Amino acid sequence: MDAPLLRRIAPGLPVARADHVNVLVDADAYFRAFAQAAAQARHSLLILAWDINSRIRLVPDDSLAPLPATLGPFLEGLLAREPQLHIRLLLWDYSFIYLAEREALPALRFGRTHRRLHFALDDRLPAGASHHQKIVVVDDAVAFVGGFDLTRDRWDTPAHLPIDTRRRRPDGSLYGPFHDIQVRVDGDAAAALGDLARRRWARATGETLEPPPRRSLSLPAAEADFEDIPAAIAVTAPAFRNETAVQDVLDVHAGAFREARRALYIENQYLTSRLVGDLLAELLQRDDGPDIVIVTPLQLAGRLEEDTMGVLRARLFRRLRAADRHGQLRILCPLPAGGSTAGVMVHSKLFLADDRLLKIGSSNLSNRSMGYDTECDLVFEARSDAHREAFTALRRRLLAEHLGTTAAEVIRAETESPGLAAAVDTLRARHPGRLVEFDAGSVDFLDRLLPDSAIIDPEQALNPERLIATLRKGEIQADSTLIPPIIWVAATLLGLTALWEWGPLEGVAKAEVLEQALLEVRQWPFSTAVALAGFTVAASLAVPVTVLVVAVGVTFPPLSAVPVTLGGAVLSAAVTWGAGRAIGERLVQGWAGPRVERVRAWLRGRGVLSIALLRNIPIAPFAVVNVVAGSVPVRFGNYLLGTVVGMAPGILAGSFLGNRLLHVFRLPRAADVAAVVGIGAVLGAVGWYLRTRINSLADALAEVQPPPPGDLRPAEGAEPRAAE
Repeated sequence: MDAPLLRRIAPGLPVARADHVNVLVDADAYFRAFAQAAAQARHSLLILAWDINSRIRLVPDDSLAPLPATLGPFLEGLLAREPQLHIRLLLWDYSFIYLAEREALPALRFGRTHRRLHFALDDRLPAGASHHQKIVVVDDAVAFVGGFDLTRDRWDTPAHLPIDTRRRRPDGSLYGPFHDIQVRVDGDAAAALGDLARRRWARATGETLEPPPRRSLSLPAAEADFEDIPAAIAVTAPAFRNETAVQDVLDVHAGAFREARRALYIENQYLTSRLVGDLLAELLQRDDGPDIVIVTPLQLAGRLEEDTMGVLRARLFRRLRAADRHGQLRILCPLPAGGSTAGVMVHSKLFLADDRLLKIGSSNLSNRSMGYDTECDLVFEARSDAHREAFTALRRRLLAEHLGTTAAEVIRAETESPGLAAAVDTLRARHPGRLVEFDAGSVDFLDRLLPDSAIIDPEQALNPERLIATLRKGEIQADSTLIPPIIWVAATLLGLTALWEWGPLEGVAKAEVLEQALLEVRQWPFSTAVALAGFTVAASLAVPVTVLVVAVGVTFPPLSAVPVTLGGAVLSAAVTWGAGRAIGERLVQGWAGPRVERVRAWLRGRGVLSIALLRNIPIAPFAVVNVVAGSVPVRFGNYLLGTVVGMAPGILAGSFLGNRLLHVFRLPRAADVAAVVGIGAVLGAVGWYLRTRINSLADALAEVQPPPPGDLRPAEGAEPRAAE
């Protein structure tokens, strides 16, 4: 199809014709449209998702009757009604850190309810990457792409009421306002998305699917936002084994932002990408640059995101404001009506460049989305005045929603103002408290502690050699004079741990591999002694101790597992402490420099309780703490006793947890489930308490003065450190 701008900025993109396009703003519209289209499926319903939950309600009423409103029974109802229909769900084989947010045992809930409902987890990704595409395809006739998953905490209306009793999780609890966007297409664009989804299914499962018989499920013209338009499919796919990386999403953003002349309107959950920051800063410094309006959430979802991606986002926003020479930048956060201080969760991933290019999809403005996770966006190029008017109407509709006003008032403000930024200022003055300026704050302790986005928000899979080399050069840094040495120690040991997770030893440290090996060892004479020796060696070589504890707990009964794990941890601590003593202070200083000196100075002379506390604060992997302690030196007796006191509770809990987990997965019983939940609750409470101690430890480290500079020189013959 004719799409000259798209061909110029991203010449390799596949472009297909969309007969009708409907932009679905917020989940009440999307979930209803999904249910309507899925109810017409005859042969194939393909769903690719980051997350899915069988217990969510698609609508808060009974408008889907006679089909159920709950997703799992709804899909089963479709299969019961259509004998030729197959439904396939492809979900990311997600990280453990999302366990609390996910539905338990999704494979059981989806994969065993009906023989024509097929469920698979996608792990065909580099370590740490996620499958983040959100695609639904119905009979290759209708497709949906955007930021939405069919999961909990998504349903809302454009009103975004501060409290809405219809916004309920499956357990009945309420959640806050949520804003997202999905786009519905038909025609050739839907068929092209069907091909993409089948390719992804084949990579994840090995099963090759044939396209379904082609049929028409076109949207009535009266419901379409625009018609007969080229739609480009932009994806991100990381390099994996024999598959090459695809970075269409990066090309589209880079090209579209460079082409912007008048106005760039962006809605995005994250903005942490180094490249995107460079592009926007360049636009803001141009004399003829466009107005840039960014709509983003006031808070991210949870403390972990705030302390990582939130810090990177604020850092980049401070940089953009410093580059804003002509006052053209607005970074805004929507709040619900009624003076609520809890913001609307902006989960949408949209941009409009000069009302000429429109992108809607799954990709955030983060490094991960540009090159590391799988993503899928649709990019539309206006080919007529009708298309441009439709794009402009969408932007006005979104601003009206965030401001709690009407599109007509947005039109009046734009007519009276010289540009988009000034129009937004006028509207915010008329509707105070609805779109507030994002407060990027100032540099604080956490900002100084956190390294550059290369680790937290990587552009590609972490390579251990590259990581260590980068750290040695001092390239990963937020503030070269203020970053506490803790992060350098932790990041350096990440390189060793990465050998087990991503390097040539990948797979060896997996719990199931270790369990199988230990099950064989258990049949040997003196099996616990052999396991003790193996634990000691493995922990000393940077195999993650947590994995070892759980694997031993799964394999041995608790009365045998606890001595093995605690004894192995203590012996490993002694071995690596001795290695640190043998290496000596000067060589450690010559390698790590003065950054590590405050940690080492803090360790000098510490007693048993201080060492025990250190054992429970994740400042660095187990082995490196031991090496550093040996180089200080810390008194050997205090160090071993502190290790026992600090690690015994966690090892005891981990051993019992591993033992109960084995029972839960083999034959679930109420007592075993209750034990797992109870241990998890205790560990969570301990974790919360220790988190409160991290800041006090950091403050204590900051107060310690390292020895004079003359004592920090490398030993004679040591390799000089790169300038920082």
